[in-house]
Amino acid sequence: MTVKTSTTRFPGIYTRESTKRRHDGKPDIVFYYRIKVAGVSRWVKCGWRSEGMNARLAAEMRRNALAQLNPAIPRVAPLFADAWSWYMTQHPLSKATRSTAQSYARQHLFPAFGGLRLNSITPELLTEFIRSRTAAGLDPGTVRHMLTLVGIMFNVTRKARLHNLSSPVQDISLPANYEKRIRYLSHDEARLLLDALKKRSLPWHDMAALSLFTGARLGELLTLTAGQIDFRNGTAEVNGKTGRRILYLNSSALGILKTRTEGRIATDFLFPGTKGGHMSETHPVFTDTVRRLGLNPQGTPNHRRVVFHTLRHTFASWLVMQGVPLYTVQKLLGHANILMTQRYAHLAPHYERAAAEKISLHLSPSDDD
Repeated sequence: MTVKTSTTRFPGIYTRESTKRRHDGKPDIVFYYRIKVAGVSRWVKCGWRSEGMNARLAAEMRRNALAQLNPAIPRVAPLFADAWSWYMTQHPLSKATRSTAQSYARQHLFPAFGGLRLNSITPELLTEFIRSRTAAGLDPGTVRHMLTLVGIMFNVTRKARLHNLSSPVQDISLPANYEKRIRYLSHDEARLLLDALKKRSLPWHDMAALSLFTGARLGELLTLTAGQIDFRNGTAEVNGKTGRRILYLNSSALGILKTRTEGRIATDFLFPGTKGGHMSETHPVFTDTVRRLGLNPQGTPNHRRVVFHTLRHTFASWLVMQGVPLYTVQKLLGHANILMTQRYAHLAPHYERAAAEKISLHLSPSDDD
């Protein structure tokens, strides 16, 4: 009988169920890792669950094996402070994100983790960090944002082969934002906003429409050039917060971009500034249009105010409400971590219940019963 091999969330780590051994009343699980040696795949047994083995320990064993085979991956994990410095200086980030991240590091992250090596930063340590910071009165949303950035840092430095560790952030429950719900536009509000922007500024109308159609960030649109558009495949490659990512273009987005690219060479910005370069993200047209439409009444909390980023939230929210899986939304948004996408999960249950209700129709007793 063929024994099924299952993947885990750790790259290169696999499991198989025993047909003979039992543990806690269930089939025992054996863990393996797979690596390539001189171009040939090797499967290495790590141990049984009944012996205390788990996927994270197996991933650590694989990392050590790779470090011995490939000197490009350091055998000793870097210090948190060094990995963070690489993330800040070598990875493309917006000025606002970099400024916020550096503030987090100075005030909270470096005092807690700066002198530790990355393999010493465990889920238990991060959970204690959450407890201590929220107990000190720090906003849960701020703590969540800090650790989200830590997770991204782990992922991008791993891709840069500074280490081969998985992010411990994926193994913890991040603090909720409590009453803070994502502000998104209704279809009527979106149409109203686009109509008003079209009368005031065609570039801002086009950027707003593209954000609604693709989930693009403002910075990704401002730096978009003609050469980044692939009309054949209906995609655009943009410089995102977590590196290069792909936008998938519907027919409306393609129509806007075809007009924008006419007469431009590959290196030309699609939204050029009046003095060279690209348009400024601080231009008042969008904010002033939102104010005139009354979308931000007096007293609106900051987290409920309509800003350009609201269009990206709207794109994601509409998808979730239409039943698109969170995993797909994560990929479309370019989120490095599914935890960032889970903020939209509260929009799905009503639609999921409605779908489940349709199943019951097939099982309801007939009038003849």
